[in-house]
Amino acid sequence: MKFTALNVNGDSFLLESSQHKILVDGGQGKKVLEILTAKGVDKLDLLVCTHYDSDHLGGVKAILQTKDIKVDEIWLPEIIGLVSKNIVDNIHTSLKEKTFPLESTHNLLGTLHKMDFDNLEEDLLSTNTAKENKFREQENIIEIEEMGDFKTTPYEVWAEYLEDNLYHYYRYGLHRTFFEEDVQAHLKFSLLLQSKSYTELLYLLKTKGCNVLWYKYGETRKLTPKYGIIPINSAPVKITKLSFDKMFKLMYLSKINRESLVFKFSEENSPDVLFTADSDLKFVSSNNSISLRSNSIVTAPHHGSKNNDDAYSVINRGSTNLNDLYFVRGHNYLVTMGQNFFKQKNKFCTKCGVDSKNVILEFKNNNLIKATPSVCKNTSCPYLN
Repeated sequence: MKFTALNVNGDSFLLESSQHKILVDGGQGKKVLEILTAKGVDKLDLLVCTHYDSDHLGGVKAILQTKDIKVDEIWLPEIIGLVSKNIVDNIHTSLKEKTFPLESTHNLLGTLHKMDFDNLEEDLLSTNTAKENKFREQENIIEIEEMGDFKTTPYEVWAEYLEDNLYHYYRYGLHRTFFEEDVQAHLKFSLLLQSKSYTELLYLLKTKGCNVLWYKYGETRKLTPKYGIIPINSAPVKITKLSFDKMFKLMYLSKINRESLVFKFSEENSPDVLFTADSDLKFVSSNNSISLRSNSIVTAPHHGSKNNDDAYSVINRGSTNLNDLYFVRGHNYLVTMGQNFFKQKNKFCTKCGVDSKNVILEFKNNNLIKATPSVCKNTSCPYLN
């Protein structure tokens, strides 16, 4: 078995077992395509996306876009299917159309623009002088006025602007700095950006022609491993119909990292591999554990983040000794490394000091026979807090 942590910003792990090629997450952007092409990978038996953060989902979308890599099956978080399908269904209902041209994502965006943003400019710019002065005292202020008239500004211009600003306010909970009466209008604008991403993904899935399974967080039942992989905190479900209001709330109330899908690979004569994604593993009760054999691989929870330090006690409950495990960290430049990752005896990272490279672990009969680069022995790290 060969396990490769790809040198992308974020998580992307290629597992080559005796029978299958599996990619779990795709990192950010399209760099994953360059790496897979260089490795001669032109077919994936299974592509998995653990959650919809851009440093996990971005490369997944890039793989779906290319014709150079065939994908037999893809597993995705149910929330993506819920939102994307219900966006389209609600547009159908609103316009009373029998069909909707999924092939033209921009048509969908234009429709959303007309439906929800007629009064947007007035909503956003109606704050009084006192509130506006207070608003401008905040760091990283968003100069909404720079965009001029929202109805006439080309989509590409203001979408890029908001993607760099407004979206991140919502992702990291900074929307508390907005005035209460403005939140709804800002949320609507951010919804449009999310809609673009989700509907594009839906179209890519349709054109790629691969089998799609939607996994719901918290839905657990006994399942037979498929491709050697078993879900730990989710199960496949059918996508259901939601009202536009419920769908809207779902997008912004979802605990995006805490509800990462966690999977475990287990196959005879190979080490186990626990894909923790950005989970803190708190869904595992104190009297339960995730069993792991000696010499197993664990992907560092949330890129080794200090906020996920408690996850290592959960991992420890399921193994005989943490020193018998190999911890692999996909680097994310926005995440500060925690002590509990750094103090592990057998640790690897796609960015060690100034060097960025793939981490490759090769096993034979459950024993590590080659590691490139070798185990990190550094006594300090610039990414450690």
